[in-house]
Amino acid sequence: DMVFAEQTGIFAAAALGGAVLIGVLVVLLAKRSRRIEVLLTECRAAHAAADSATVRLQAEIEERERTEAARRETQRIEAVGQLTNGVAHDFNNLLTVLLGNIDLLQQSAVLPPTAADRLARMRNAAERGARLTDQLVAFSRRQPLVPRAMELNAVVRGMTELLESAIGDTVRVVTRLTDD
Repeated sequence: DMVFAEQTGIFAAAALGGAVLIGVLVVLLAKRSRRIEVLLTECRAAHAAADSATVRLQAEIEERERTEAARRETQRIEAVGQLTNGVAHDFNNLLTVLLGNIDLLQQSAVLPPTAADRLARMRNAAERGARLTDQLVAFSRRQPLVPRAMELNAVVRGMTELLESAIGDTVRVVTRLTDD
């Protein structure tokens, strides 16, 4: 019985030592677990901050792209305006020569009615070209165009005459105008 009691004491001491060791391990694991939870919380916070920064960065990139596109469009419009201005001035110079020669022809000797009619049409077309040139110059300078009332039938008739004289007898132009 003594051996049994001795063995029971040894087993009890071993069990108590094991229980203490397990308790210490449980406390250490709990501390480690708390540290892991803290690290996980910090990691989640860092991940959320990174996501937020990514969203802000994406918004900034998109805004920069919109700004760049607007800048390129402005440059393109400016280039078109400069080109339009140059073409309009060159065209205006040509029209000045044309109108001057029409004036000289109209003031010269008596012209047959068909020639006088053609010169009048030429003058009308050149004057419309001059008005168009004024509009192009206004566009190139970004000046506002002044809207005005027009009798549309007269404009269409004038353009029809211009088209007919430009394309000749090979094509027939038909217009259907209404009184209003």
